[in-house]
Amino acid sequence: MAAELFNESQQIVQAIIVIFSIAGHLIVRPYEDRAGNIVVVLFGICELFGILGAQENEALQWIHVLLLMLALVLLCFFGVKSTISEVKHQKEQ
Repeated sequence: MAAELFNESQQIVQAIIVIFSIAGHLIVRPYEDRAGNIVVVLFGICELFGILGAQENEALQWIHVLLLMLALVLLCFFGVKSTISEVKHQKEQ
């Protein structure tokens, strides 16, 4: 919506939306699982760097890519950890 309605200031509007989303997730922590809250904040930070680096800022684009890779690695780590925990729990039952 910000891209269509705000031609000149769309980057600022998008960054403000993402900052509020990150702050909201940090304050409220809507997920019971700690890993879920960490991952959603990390993906929000990745999105923020993607927005800020969209206008040919190579350093911010690299930060965006590296943080995105880190977020994906963490997501896989938490997924594997959760799967192992669930299998152990099923085995105990």
